[in-house]
Amino acid sequence: MIPERMLFLTVEGVVVPRTLTRTRIAAADACRWSEYRHMTYLADMVEPIERLGVVLNSAWVPLLGMRTVTSILPHRLRDRVVGATTHGNRVIRRGQLCPAKGRRDYLDADVRRRQPRHLTVLECDACSVPIPLRNDAVIVPQGLWVATPDLWRELAYKLTTQTNS
Repeated sequence: MIPERMLFLTVEGVVVPRTLTRTRIAAADACRWSEYRHMTYLADMVEPIERLGVVLNSAWVPLLGMRTVTSILPHRLRDRVVGATTHGNRVIRRGQLCPAKGRRDYLDADVRRRQPRHLTVLECDACSVPIPLRNDAVIVPQGLWVATPDLWRELAYKLTTQTNS
């Protein structure tokens, strides 16, 4: 499947609290998050959308690796993951990741590289979304676990009907 639509999904702050430590994620804690209601709801939302790929936008990917970070997601969502905006921890060990870049810079570069026909950014902080992508973003400042019905509707709308601005 070649995705026509992309969901750029921030992990920390959106699907799990920012206060969750890397150590707890690296331990067996990650699997329990996939069972939470907001994760199931997100998986239910993306499941019927054809040709949708998920790209992880997470500072944890370089530190913990793709497998560990994707283990946070339910299987139905995990199966949609096509990559991440940063390289995984194997590349870090070889010193190939530029430490000066932030999540916003990696997101911007990845969107330019992939050039999806339709994109949605799911983020907890508007400052982490490049200005040209803000119309394509759904900002959930408190995380999906406390998102309002209006935010869920906005996300569903942007995932299914929006074209890039």
